[in-house]
Amino acid sequence: MKRIRFIIPVLLLGLSGTCVPAYAPSLTAYASETAAQNQPEENAGESSSDNGTSDEETAETELVPQLLDTDKVSTDDILLYSSACVVMDTQNNAILYSKNRSDRHYPASTTKILTTFLALERTDLSDTITFSEEAVNSINWWDSSNMELEPGDQLTVEQTLYGVMLQSANEAAYGLAEYVSGSVDAFAQDMTDYAISLGCRMTHFTNASGLHDDNHYTTAKDLALIASAAAQNEDFRTITGTINYSVENINYKAMTPETEESQEGDHSTGNEAASESTQTTPELVPEPFPLYNHHKMVNNEYPYEGCYGGKTGYTEEARNTLVTYARRGDIDLVCVVMDCPGGGNYIYDDTALALDYCFENYERLLEEYNEAQALLDYPDMALMDWYHPEITPLSAQEGYYPYLKESMAVYTQYLENQASQEALDEAIEDKSLEAFMEYSRMNQYRPLIIVCVILFVVLVALSLVLIYIARRFKRRRRRRRYEAMKRQRLTENQKEADNQKENEP
Repeated sequence: MKRIRFIIPVLLLGLSGTCVPAYAPSLTAYASETAAQNQPEENAGESSSDNGTSDEETAETELVPQLLDTDKVSTDDILLYSSACVVMDTQNNAILYSKNRSDRHYPASTTKILTTFLALERTDLSDTITFSEEAVNSINWWDSSNMELEPGDQLTVEQTLYGVMLQSANEAAYGLAEYVSGSVDAFAQDMTDYAISLGCRMTHFTNASGLHDDNHYTTAKDLALIASAAAQNEDFRTITGTINYSVENINYKAMTPETEESQEGDHSTGNEAASESTQTTPELVPEPFPLYNHHKMVNNEYPYEGCYGGKTGYTEEARNTLVTYARRGDIDLVCVVMDCPGGGNYIYDDTALALDYCFENYERLLEEYNEAQALLDYPDMALMDWYHPEITPLSAQEGYYPYLKESMAVYTQYLENQASQEALDEAIEDKSLEAFMEYSRMNQYRPLIIVCVILFVVLVALSLVLIYIARRFKRRRRRRRYEAMKRQRLTENQKEADNQKENEP
């Protein structure tokens, strides 16, 4: 019995020693996966993979872009991974390509484009900002992009803007908001009002950073309008296209290298007093804080011809969001991609594909856009078009039209109807049969409708006339019958009176 009690613990120890090494790799893999999923904003989906997987291994699990039945696209020539996209010409705000451009999404850190643009409009680059405790401590330092600022730190507006756009520093954005408008809430309201003035109709901001809030949203079209307006500012173009920048005047400190005397003191084993006398205490001295542009097309991790700036964005709710500026020759475009899955370079692949399509087909797309926009000059057409009752000026403005496939055919038909209406007006004015025949030749349906309406009116009028005549005849018959009955009654009364006279003695 004693031997059995001794053997059982030994066997248990042996089994545990065998299982633990086998289980350890799975624990390590789980930890790596968890760390990858919990990447902070501006890192997840943007930096290269840290788990050691090769591009070939990643390619085996790549997503396939699909076009859903509910997607509203200007063309199905290209397929994107992202839920929404707009490519806009920054010189005239012409939308050359769109996918679900009016669907609501969260902008994440691309919000900082308007934060920077609004600050540039209302401050000087040389102004000094003192960061408050509320601005610095209003973020979660462990999972939020920051510049390691401390309450009381001072930066110029220019340094702060580089921190906002390159480092995507959230506490810098809040400090900037307080400096411009007095508070973050007031600045957010200013942002919303400014977006509305740019033509944004489905945008609302609640903060200056883009950290998630259910009431902080925009659309690909509205964000493109904001980005296009910002591109007109030279200082903004300079900031968004900068790859590296160092903030010199920041309260960021590092230890000075150890001197030879301190190294000798560290290794001496003799008299402790002598050792202390030879050591020097390391000093903390100011050191530049490096800023690095996270946009891969800007920093050339994902090279793209003509790219001169942009802004990244990521939150769990928004997923990956990207704004990219590119110029080739005289064509200056901005591409907005929203709600893109993470992993690989899906968001950059989408951006490159959309921009390439618009650069290659620029003249045709611009001409189609201008022709389609002419529909907005004729709001009555949407009310008079019996063949397409779903087309309204509002739907045209929000992007569901004129980007329907039959849009240009409808527009052509409208112009023909307009010409035929002029011909009809001329026929009515001149009382000309030839002009009416010309109108009939131009529009074979409307004359038929007009004739049907005229016939209907004539039939109604005839019916009323017939009813009136019938009633008149009926009244006459009643009157005649009444008069006949009256005469008959008088005759009978007269005969009865005559009979009474004859019978009297």
